[in-house]
Amino acid sequence: MTTKVRRNPGGWSTSQKVVLVVMGGVLVAIVAALVLVIKSADVSGSTELWATVMFGPTPTPTPPLLVPDARPTPGYLYWPPHPQPLATPNAPGGLLWWDARFAYRRPILLDDVAAGAPAGLWAQVLFDGEQAQREGKMRADGADLRVLVWDGANWWEIPRRAQPRRSQRGWKVIFHLQGPALARAGRYYLYYGCPSATPPPVADGAPDSSRMLLETGAEEGVEWGPTVTWTAHSTTTQTLVSPDGRIVISCPPGGPQEDVRVRLRTVPIGEGNILGVLPDFELHADPPPGPPGPSGIAHWQPPLVVTINWAGLPVDIHDLESWTYFAYDEDSGTWYSVPLDFDRERGLIRLITDQL
Repeated sequence: MTTKVRRNPGGWSTSQKVVLVVMGGVLVAIVAALVLVIKSADVSGSTELWATVMFGPTPTPTPPLLVPDARPTPGYLYWPPHPQPLATPNAPGGLLWWDARFAYRRPILLDDVAAGAPAGLWAQVLFDGEQAQREGKMRADGADLRVLVWDGANWWEIPRRAQPRRSQRGWKVIFHLQGPALARAGRYYLYYGCPSATPPPVADGAPDSSRMLLETGAEEGVEWGPTVTWTAHSTTTQTLVSPDGRIVISCPPGGPQEDVRVRLRTVPIGEGNILGVLPDFELHADPPPGPPGPSGIAHWQPPLVVTINWAGLPVDIHDLESWTYFAYDEDSGTWYSVPLDFDRERGLIRLITDQL
């Protein structure tokens, strides 16, 4: 049998015309949507938004009006794709620490003029580096003095020029301001107190001084937080937050059997922690929350939920995933590992104490 193909002497067939009409409608809809999206975007973000629509997410987000000398957090610091800030009612400044190896920081205070200054303007802040060195808080060569800015989502390090003043007390720290948009969204900090700090980025062409004179706020450090009282038989979840905002410990409803005064401290890196680069925490309770075991370790009843935010720590993500928390079994007199819930996307680790 021979099969014959009938050709349409008039041109396109009916089915072909229907397909063309549908495809044309879809194309018009896509173009209209792109036009609306681009028009709704502001001028500074339109290019990035177009790249996102057409080619997928941009690999490296750039804060608005960031001057060229600012650099992102070093690659060896762990930043999750979607970092989840912890609840930080007791944390200094309400911000997580940039790098846990730096024990101290001071906020740089911007007035209205500095906050509205264009990107690239030189600013000068006075810092009492001699006192910090006398107290053992900063290296003798000042190599651990850094300038950081928080853009609302990430930390960025800004090259700086730091030098003691000749005839007056204090150091001059000169750096580039990063633009009004970032000044409104984030905060500037001086970080110091890292004996193992690598050489800092130095600002090229920085002047000896600047008319844009800024001040610093109160020093913040990872120390014992304020004493908090967890009430007995509470009907709500009670929380305790470390001063740096990195650790949150929650006591579930029911609470302790009697009122307990608790406080929390994160142990800075380099304080003899056997886990190396991973910092630990200390929880102090008075009176003890339960009867102690053979080694004097009290068990919390009910168990506590511990949430740790590791964003910005100088660790490899594989180390985090294999990290183990150990608890003491008072019945058998042995230590055992507690399962951890590692959230790669948000950079959180959760554990429950007294798991058996």
